[in-house]
Amino acid sequence: MEFICKEFALNHSHSTMKVGTDSILLSGLVAEFFAKKQKEDYNFASTQIKNILDIGTGCGILSLCVAQIFEKADIMAIDIDDKSIIEAHNNFQSSKFYHRMNTANISVQSFSKTSNKTFDLIISNPPFFTNSLQSPNERRTNARHNNSLSLMDFVLSCKTLLSENSYVAIVLPEKEMSEIQSLFKRENINLVMQTDVFPKPNTQIKRKVCIFQNSSSISSEVKSQSLYIRTANNEYSKYYKFLTSPFLL
Repeated sequence: MEFICKEFALNHSHSTMKVGTDSILLSGLVAEFFAKKQKEDYNFASTQIKNILDIGTGCGILSLCVAQIFEKADIMAIDIDDKSIIEAHNNFQSSKFYHRMNTANISVQSFSKTSNKTFDLIISNPPFFTNSLQSPNERRTNARHNNSLSLMDFVLSCKTLLSENSYVAIVLPEKEMSEIQSLFKRENINLVMQTDVFPKPNTQIKRKVCIFQNSSSISSEVKSQSLYIRTANNEYSKYYKFLTSPFLL
């Protein structure tokens, strides 16, 4: 296997999107959010997250991470790239979570029209480049640019696929996250947590990780925080190491 974590290993050489910091951080922040929610809300249990959808799974890293976090949940991973979904499927079959994991080579737009299931949690590291120079590799372009999946399509597909009071967790650059937040709000999918991710102190925001809830009765309070991947001394920060420690060796 090309990439080894604490509870699973995977290959990523054939997928359009490789294992990266964004997916690991998203997984760590999802784990932290739901662990805190379980402590603060006696009516909530992590076992309420029974069905999870991973949109644009690539090699399957996000799906494997959430399979580790939510021990009773079933995961459906979808991707429009056939080689990526084959690799994700093989990675799932090699893991101890294989009996809870499924794949489909399909766009989320088509999946939302044909699926008869709804999900308690949708996770994604979606394509976001809009006006930047595109790769001559069509598979890479589809994975990293929103030619085949606009932010509006993503939001409307999520609305169709979410169960009541369910969640969406995504990672995007600041500009695209601001846009998608407005689109979600129109559909009564409201922001409940946001983390501004910086490479290190005194640098610009690199990404935002946000969690939204499909409910019109959410309070106006949003849990906001900042995360610095590295310290001023260029060492990994304590918070970064804490978030990634469930997964990385």
